[in-house]
Amino acid sequence: MMEAGETPRVEEVARRAGVQKTSIYRRWGTLESLVFEAVGARARMALPLPDTGSCHEDLKIYLAASIAFHRSDFGKLVTRLGVQIPEDARREFWRKRLEAASVLLSRGQSRGEVAPDLNVGLAIEMLIAPFYFRALVSGEEISPSLTEALLNIALPAFLRRPE
Repeated sequence: MMEAGETPRVEEVARRAGVQKTSIYRRWGTLESLVFEAVGARARMALPLPDTGSCHEDLKIYLAASIAFHRSDFGKLVTRLGVQIPEDARREFWRKRLEAASVLLSRGQSRGEVAPDLNVGLAIEMLIAPFYFRALVSGEEISPSLTEALLNIALPAFLRRPE
């Protein structure tokens, strides 16, 4: 429905799902929470977690996909919805997303590429925060060149240091 530019209504979602609208409210609480969960599922499909054997390459692919996502109409919708949904749904979405993306750096730690004491959750937050800052605060373009700029700044801090 959203791809067609329609604003979803609980009655229509329930009808298409073959359930009562009370079931929708019981499971998700609000229409916004339902929509955001559906949007999150689609967002996860658009943001693969590559495993090339190189942390640098995995992050490069992930960040490039993130930039493409944020530049898309759907990505812009997700960003807008992210500030409109109830706090508990927003926190759960981000918990899942950060946990999934953290595997990119955790694998790098396992291979000895990334410092073993790196807080991988915080590092992932640092890599993706510029997208939201630009979309919601500064209005600067989320350009493809941002991938290399972020990696050039962040990777030296993430890498394993000689002992």
